[in-house]
Amino acid sequence: MKTPFLLFILFLFVLSGCFSSQEKSAFSTNEIFIKELNNSLNVSNAQDVFRYIFSQLDKEVTVYPTENYYYFTFLAQGKEFRGALWLAAVDRDEGILRFGYVEVIENNEIFENTQRFMGIGIYSEQDGVSVEKINNFTYYVIFEGKKIIFHLNDADMHSPTQAQLLKEEVFVGPVFDESGLQFFLVYNTKQPHLYFILNEDKNVSETFDKIRSILVLGRRTQFVFYNDQELNRKILIGVKKENTQQNNWYDGPFDQMPDNYIYSGLIPKYKEYVEMSYPQIKGSIDQYGNYLHKKDARIAIMPYTLYTTQEDFQFVNRCKSISDSKTTFYICITQQKEYLS
Repeated sequence: MKTPFLLFILFLFVLSGCFSSQEKSAFSTNEIFIKELNNSLNVSNAQDVFRYIFSQLDKEVTVYPTENYYYFTFLAQGKEFRGALWLAAVDRDEGILRFGYVEVIENNEIFENTQRFMGIGIYSEQDGVSVEKINNFTYYVIFEGKKIIFHLNDADMHSPTQAQLLKEEVFVGPVFDESGLQFFLVYNTKQPHLYFILNEDKNVSETFDKIRSILVLGRRTQFVFYNDQELNRKILIGVKKENTQQNNWYDGPFDQMPDNYIYSGLIPKYKEYVEMSYPQIKGSIDQYGNYLHKKDARIAIMPYTLYTTQEDFQFVNRCKSISDSKTTFYICITQQKEYLS
């Protein structure tokens, strides 16, 4: 869920598909499901929906994804919805809270031209929403007398300890994906390139199955990794294309850059790393990777394959046969074709 927020809902509208059962609550019942379906909330009114979502939140919440989207799902009037509250690093200190939701339709192809219920809001003090900074990772949001503390994710700015880096690899920053997996964003200085290494220094909420001698597949996320046994690490090389098309919580970590650390100045070379990795965009982005002259567009760091079947990974053996060094091989298996989010 990548697009900067003015196009966030349009992006959901175009790409959203089935509401994955994996995205629902860890425990629920059919009784609750049916009651919620009969919720009479006016889903045509974004202000009413915002008021409803805000009223459902606890007094303290934790925003795990590192681009600071607080995702939610809800049911109303026999429909399913997903959306997010967003404390964007670029303007939250200006008192801005962004909000959006969209109806989820199970078969996107059949219902491609169906009108969906959706809404957006960009809220500030003049809209009755107050955003107050406590520190770099904590903000108050106050609306209609209710105060909620938003804890942004301090995912730790430390280099990998279990995974080994080559001398030409630089740890850029931590990425906490909405899938629940954590990554190290790494930059290769020898052949300028960014890629993701699974963070196994902390608990990994996934089970892996070997699908080829050197590849493993996450059962829940369907992420595919090159199992780099020599350096004790897993490099992300594949995300299921269907999940990207559905724009669900398993669409890959391209939408969770370490914005809070860019914001606080702890990754001063982020822009440089991005421009070196994508030289065609040099001079056209800000410190976060937002395009300066393309409204609501951001460079998508997607150094992996969008796959449909396991046969799509035959290129890995090909990369092995043509690579003359580890760096060349890593660059080969983490190629990217799409640049805009």
